[in-house]
Amino acid sequence: MNNQMMMAPAPRANGASNGAMDVWSNPQTAQTHGLAFPSPHQAHAPAGPSPVQMAQRLLRGRVALAIVLAGIGAIIGGVAGFMSQAPTYKSLGMVAISPSIPVVESDTKTMPYYMQFMTSQATVMTSPGVINEVPKYEPWKSVVGKDDAALADLGANLKVAYIQKSFNIGLEYDAPNPKVASAGVYSVIQAYKDYYKKIASTGVGPRLKAIEDQQRDVQAQKDAAQAGIDTITAKYGASDLGGLVAAAETKKQDIDRNLSGYRNNLRAAKDAIEAMHAGGGAIPVEELAQVDQHLSDMQGQYNEAVVKEQLMEANYGKNSPTVRQLSMNIDIMKKSIEAYADTMRKDTLAIIPDFVNGKFFRVTPGGLRALETRVATLEDEFNAAEKDRASLAVDAGKVATFTTAIRQTTDKLQKLSETIETMKYTAAMAGDLQVMQDGQYATKASDKKILFGLAGAVFGAIVPVGMLMLLGLMDTRFRSSDDTTTSTMAGIPLLGILPNLPDRLSDPAQASIAAHCVHQIRTMLQLNSMREQSTCFAVTSASSGDGKTSLSLALGLSFAASGSRTLLVDADLVGGGLTSRLGNSHPRGIVDALGGADLDQCVQPTDVTDLSLLPLGVAQAHHAGSFSPPAVRRLMTELRKHYEVIVIDTGPIMGSIEATPIAASVDGVVLTVARGQSRPLVERAIAHLRSVGAHVAGVVFNRAQHRDFEQSIGAISIRSAARSTAAGTGHNARRPGDFGAVATAVASSVRQDT
Repeated sequence: MNNQMMMAPAPRANGASNGAMDVWSNPQTAQTHGLAFPSPHQAHAPAGPSPVQMAQRLLRGRVALAIVLAGIGAIIGGVAGFMSQAPTYKSLGMVAISPSIPVVESDTKTMPYYMQFMTSQATVMTSPGVINEVPKYEPWKSVVGKDDAALADLGANLKVAYIQKSFNIGLEYDAPNPKVASAGVYSVIQAYKDYYKKIASTGVGPRLKAIEDQQRDVQAQKDAAQAGIDTITAKYGASDLGGLVAAAETKKQDIDRNLSGYRNNLRAAKDAIEAMHAGGGAIPVEELAQVDQHLSDMQGQYNEAVVKEQLMEANYGKNSPTVRQLSMNIDIMKKSIEAYADTMRKDTLAIIPDFVNGKFFRVTPGGLRALETRVATLEDEFNAAEKDRASLAVDAGKVATFTTAIRQTTDKLQKLSETIETMKYTAAMAGDLQVMQDGQYATKASDKKILFGLAGAVFGAIVPVGMLMLLGLMDTRFRSSDDTTTSTMAGIPLLGILPNLPDRLSDPAQASIAAHCVHQIRTMLQLNSMREQSTCFAVTSASSGDGKTSLSLALGLSFAASGSRTLLVDADLVGGGLTSRLGNSHPRGIVDALGGADLDQCVQPTDVTDLSLLPLGVAQAHHAGSFSPPAVRRLMTELRKHYEVIVIDTGPIMGSIEATPIAASVDGVVLTVARGQSRPLVERAIAHLRSVGAHVAGVVFNRAQHRDFEQSIGAISIRSAARSTAAGTGHNARRPGDFGAVATAVASSVRQDT
């Protein structure tokens, strides 16, 4: 390189301060742990994170702290859990109660609802009536005394249950003191026995007599109800009166229907007679014909003759002998009809519709009297039918009431009988209760110290680790290279990682490791170029300070060292990092090239073989308007004619205007992400690149720490590189130039190769 490049100022390459050294400041540590790098296969097809890897991501580099805190928490939790438990002792007891009730000297009776009775007795043993009497009995009286707290514990923790399909009730009591445990069970059994002796001797007799009196009263009620049913059965011949009530109702409805029809006939007859008297006219022949068949036939013959006369008159004329003879016959028929009608009118008062039979009714003086008599008779029949129906309904209601009373009294008698049998059994039970196990011996129950100690240790270890994970979940910054493979960056490969280096790189082992990282990234890009014909790359970042300029310069040197004609383009109008670091002060640069100037006048050579530079020139921030997409694409097309690889250093994608059209025009965008960068900002940068159609070739994680390399592969190759550099003659005094730690490392490796 020329002297101008050698004397260029050396700004911070990775943004690492001299006081923020990590494992990379000690090359021996790098050799010991075998720093590694991701393979091409890993970069393009990352495997899904395992639970351990997810936990490491959430811990955010605090694995050692998490292990220490987990150990401390496990010790504290284990001790607390172990000490929280004390050994307990268990005492068991059992009493047996026979299900047979003594009735006479040589006879017995099985107790009804025996299981329910035994269950109730188990409840009685834990009732205050028994527990409160325990302090009066030995050995509780001697061992515990009047300790209300101990007595309350006995009442709360004493377990009493009926043992199914047996005659036994079991008792169990756990206590820290074996004497207290055995005293509790033994004294409860004694208190229970005396309690029931007292109940049997003082309470059962009077209560039994009262219940037996109640039983007799209920039986009398049942007998009275049955007697009422028997009386009604004797009256009607059956106790079920439902059919009789229905038949009576039907008979009443039939009578009511006939009565209504005859009442309508009578009313219509009277109205018609009154109308005839008021009008003074005779009853028309047509109405009389409705109630007299002979008159109806005569009227029909007359009508037929009239029709026939009209037809013959139309055919033969009015004066035809046949027509005149027919006309005479019609007159005779008419007179006969009138004479017959007059005879009927003498004893006919009116012609009315018959509401009973649905025809017409001839009202005569005798018929009117018969109609009045019929209405009166039906009214008497209706009243009698209604009375019979009502009487049947009342008796049916009584039967229903008596039946309900019998059912209720029967149920009550059954319950009273069961109660009496139980009370008799209780009275006889006090002497038959047998103690099968009195609980005098207590055994050691399960010791939960170890179990609670283990549970406390697990809980104590989980809590601090969980808190650290929660803290890591709330931290949105990039802490390790694994953070670049999350779901929010799916489909974007991790090209490689760059170590956290000091500003002044003087150790040859560190330089060799950094150079190896850059060559690894360059190899990944070249592999992608073989598949995708990518020749033009833009290097950008979400914000300034992520080391994109150092990466651009280092990649340019690496591509040139691989034998590719390489062009570095400085398109960072604000930073101008490439131009500054390479010490170029040529007045013509990228803005002139965008304007159509001759590339030979804008592109400047360097002392590195196959590496050229398109500097910034005199461009300033206000020249960002010159970077239109068409102009950038034309420039890229022209540059591809002369160079195999083009590396463009742009401004931050979220903070510069020129970065967007360049990212949309190149073959691939390399996004630099430094440790500590905000994840949401990087996600917005990726979303912006995708929105403008840019192809993100991959991500480079900068300022990586030792654990990022431990999670990669290739440890043998990196150790070999470190050893070969350490075994060399030393190049500390031979510095290619002060243009960044990473680029310096790559330049050193290139010089060593040449």
